[in-house]
Amino acid sequence: MMSSPLKESVEAFIEFIDRNLNDPSRFRESKVLEREVIEMVTSLLGGSEGAGLITYGGSESNITALLILRGLGFRKVITPTSSHTSVSKAAHILGMKVIYTAVDSELRAVPEDIKAKVKGCSDCAVVLTAGNTETGVVDDALRVYEEVGDVPVHIDAAFGGLMIPFLRESNPSIPKADFTIPSVYSVNVDGHKAALTPIPSGALITRTRELMEKVRYRATYIEAGSQYGILWTRTAGSAAAFWASLMFFGVEGLRRLFTSMLTNAMYCRERLLALGFDVVGPELPLICFRHREAGYRELKRGLADRGWYLYTCPIYGGLKITFMPHVTREVIDEFVEDLSKVLRV
Repeated sequence: MMSSPLKESVEAFIEFIDRNLNDPSRFRESKVLEREVIEMVTSLLGGSEGAGLITYGGSESNITALLILRGLGFRKVITPTSSHTSVSKAAHILGMKVIYTAVDSELRAVPEDIKAKVKGCSDCAVVLTAGNTETGVVDDALRVYEEVGDVPVHIDAAFGGLMIPFLRESNPSIPKADFTIPSVYSVNVDGHKAALTPIPSGALITRTRELMEKVRYRATYIEAGSQYGILWTRTAGSAAAFWASLMFFGVEGLRRLFTSMLTNAMYCRERLLALGFDVVGPELPLICFRHREAGYRELKRGLADRGWYLYTCPIYGGLKITFMPHVTREVIDEFVEDLSKVLRV
């Protein structure tokens, strides 16, 4: 789910690598960069207050989001079986109970099952995914809201959060994953996926500044008197890299980037269908595919012998491709040619 980062983003990361985001009085410029990234991402996600923090990625963001919910009195997490492992890891770390719900054939959350699990549970919150790791589909947070009302929702949008506002312009059937849905308390996105920043670079956005107070801790020996988040020292390189990438692309650049990625995914889908594969997606620039006459593990080994490394989507029993910028149409053609040879072996 990553390409080589932008040169400009790497340079920004290196320039700010030795500065601590959790000491804003000492490193004022770093804090400005973090604040501007949070404001830009908040705007894309339909928010208004611009609250949140730069994180090291989806796992830290999910732990922090659940820590906020636990601080509000929610001790149980309702989430589809398709949610990322970092969600269950976060719940385990925080001593929260995970209640899993059903998914449909594309691994999308089933709102009616979430409603059934929420019923009678006063300390339950919901975690949904915008860009499922295996098939790339987006859980329908609006339908969940219509089913369960004001039960708090965190959306793990590490992969899809930055893309969805742009891709919905041409495909409104993609579910929203933002703060226009009243029950959404927080959304996280990763810069080191769609925004081409170096690892680590993520952001957690909260609906209100008040929510961030649940992860604010005393720090009497620094001038600010407090710090935010589960980490103490946080390199400002992550904020600077994210900022540089957003400045480099701008809104129009991001639109072109994500549209191109999805176009390539759709092209690959047609090539795979012609070879007899079943394909899930693309809703976002990610597909999962399988063949009735060839096991996915055998296909994976055969492709590896030819220099192709693919992740699997075990729930679907297939292989997956994430169409980051390095996966061009030329790469797809070479891949499909080798895949057809593996099928004939």
